Amino acid sequence: MKKLLVVDDEEIIRKLVKRTFSSQNYIIREAQNGTEALNIAKNERPDLILLDINIPEMNGIEVCKRIKEDILLRGTFVILLTGREIEDSEKILEETCADEFFKKPFSPLELIEKINQVLYGDKFSQLMKTRINAKDVISEDIESMSQEQLLSYAKDIAYIYKEELRKRKELEFAVDKLKDLERMKDVFISLLSQELRTPLSIIKGYMELMGEALIPSHSTELQAFIRAILGSSKKLETLIEELVDFSTMEAGRIAIDKVDFSLPALLQFIIMENSQKIASAGIEVKFEAKNEIKNIKADQGKIREALSYLLNNAMKFTPEGGKVFIECEDEKHWIKVTFRDTGAGISQENLDKVFSPYYQSEDSITDPTARMGLGLSIVKHIIEAHGGTVQIESKQGEGTTFMITLPRSYKDALEMVSELKSIYPKKIEEMSAHLEAAEKQLLIYAQELSGMYTKEKLKSQQLEETVRELENTYIETISALATAIDLKDAYTGEHTGRVAYYAHCIAAELDENIIKEKDFKYSLLLHDVGKIGIAEDILKKVGKLTEEEWNILKLHPDIGARLLSNVKFLTPALDSVRHHHERWDGKGYPEGLVGEEIPIVARIIAVADSFDAMTSDRPYRKGMSIEEAKKEMQKSSGTQFDPAVVEAFMRAWDKIEVSIKKKTVKSILQDESF
Repeated sequence: MKKLLVVDDEEIIRKLVKRTFSSQNYIIREAQNGTEALNIAKNERPDLILLDINIPEMNGIEVCKRIKEDILLRGTFVILLTGREIEDSEKILEETCADEFFKKPFSPLELIEKINQVLYGDKFSQLMKTRINAKDVISEDIESMSQEQLLSYAKDIAYIYKEELRKRKELEFAVDKLKDLERMKDVFISLLSQELRTPLSIIKGYMELMGEALIPSHSTELQAFIRAILGSSKKLETLIEELVDFSTMEAGRIAIDKVDFSLPALLQFIIMENSQKIASAGIEVKFEAKNEIKNIKADQGKIREALSYLLNNAMKFTPEGGKVFIECEDEKHWIKVTFRDTGAGISQENLDKVFSPYYQSEDSITDPTARMGLGLSIVKHIIEAHGGTVQIESKQGEGTTFMITLPRSYKDALEMVSELKSIYPKKIEEMSAHLEAAEKQLLIYAQELSGMYTKEKLKSQQLEETVRELENTYIETISALATAIDLKDAYTGEHTGRVAYYAHCIAAELDENIIKEKDFKYSLLLHDVGKIGIAEDILKKVGKLTEEEWNILKLHPDIGARLLSNVKFLTPALDSVRHHHERWDGKGYPEGLVGEEIPIVARIIAVADSFDAMTSDRPYRKGMSIEEAKKEMQKSSGTQFDPAVVEAFMRAWDKIEVSIKKKTVKSILQDESF
């Protein structure tokens, strides 16, 4: 047997090759990297190696070179596998001394044909000859090239290099310019915040002083005016803080000052801090810690800022009389915080926009107290900077839910996020490539298998048709044999057909599944086949048989079974033929079986056979009437016959009686539907 080594880091390719050649008398070995492939090749010396170019530890080209350099392995045929087009395939074949390229995904039939050509034909010598000729042609082409052509070729390469260098410099310049603009934006926001904060603080201070000194002695209108200025000042101060925070976070300069603290305690503090606002809004805020929650390591100030904003956001969109539910739950390495309001909800088309900078809902646009729409964006920055996540769910008319997950340890989470960001894009790309290759390979195999299945199905149908024809031939032969038996016994003409008819009627009442069994049909036709071995002078004797003659006649069930034992197709009928003269009480022959030891088909034949014998004329006696025979059957129930079979016979009596009286008892030999 030929030994085949499959080297591929994709398990599905190795499995498909193994399945393809397992039925082709090959010994299959597998390797998933270059080092493993070399070790197996040296130890087992395979006849052929299917070698993928892109494998870990040592690529396929290097593995092939080492194999061909080894004096003991250089005669091994190597087929390089690749999932992409190779422009310089001839050069690689020449350098590695590999015998051929084969592109993935491949058809199993094509692969079988390719390998059989290599291992059992003169493929190797042809390839070697082709490779030598190709080398000579290449050498001649290089020698024939003029100096001007070579110089032109070098100039083209230099031009391409300069163009790539120019594009790279332009890109670097654009990146530097973008960084400058980013710095200018930060400086502008910083100056803007400083320039605004100073006069704002002065205005706010004067208004507070005026409020304390003037409001008690002045009009309600003036009091409202001063409160409006203070409110606007506070709003402007909050907007400046949001803008600075957002600018800092967007630039990735957020600083995390982690401390150990209790998240439920912080949430309760935030609720207490906003208790006056909650009361003024006429809403109810409910907090629940769903289980025991361990402390978290994070920046308490920034987490407080994010959670405070989420509470104020929920309060803002909850109508008077509504509720805000806050839940906190410990999920081992993560802590989950949920804010759920009973407001109007957000439409699906706007749901993805809520974390976008400067996004405002329709209500916020007309709300004089609304901010710049940076709050939720800042919340997202803060939570993600801690390695957490923010999600939102909303149904219009039912409210909105914000779900936050925070890792217990900021350091661990940050490292985990960094690792995922660096690893997973590459991993996903590799997995996608592997899956795409696997999908193509499976599709080809599916197509091949579909074709094979169609061919095999056609063969199966043809085989079934042949079997049916053979079976029909067998039945016709059996029918002819049964007819011959009836002709031999002149006094029991058409006995087989009548017994078959009565037995069919009984079986239909007893269990219709019996009728479907082949051994039932064969047993009815052949139950008396053993009479072929009985002398005709005994079968045709006019007078009563002597004891010796009777003992000879009793041999016919055993003779019949022995005759059928040499025909495998008729084996199912053996037991019924042998035992159709057994009795329920054990006094029958040839073995004296008792009760249910007797096969059910033999018990049915016994009743049908006896009924026909009772109602048939003999030279030494006239047959009973069918009514007398019926009574005799009932009388012998439980002694000679199975009571259940006799009961079935009685249930079928009307059908049997009508057929006998009208002389329309069907012969099994002529009834094709039976």
